[in-house]
Amino acid sequence: MAQFDVWEFGAKGAGPLVVDVQNAMFDALATRLVVPLYPARASNKLIQRLNPVVEIDGQSYYLAVQEMAAVRANVLGKKVNSLVAHRDQIIAAIDFLTTGI
Repeated sequence: MAQFDVWEFGAKGAGPLVVDVQNAMFDALATRLVVPLYPARASNKLIQRLNPVVEIDGQSYYLAVQEMAAVRANVLGKKVNSLVAHRDQIIAAIDFLTTGI
């Protein structure tokens, strides 16, 4: 599993999307640290530094970094994309959540 890959949550593939933020150095662990992705809408009240907006297959999503959690790797469905191009934004959002700066 590569860091910043986007996965369907749930083996059936019907669940929401999550982005894996765990470093591949820890692939041997049974869990992955993931951040949920939600469709971005004009009505969403987002904190830009905390909730980066990304595009996946022509649709805008925001990362709910404040909801990141460890999940069992075997509950991830299929890989659907990669957000490695947004690496700096994602790391900055995690840093912002944990340090406040």
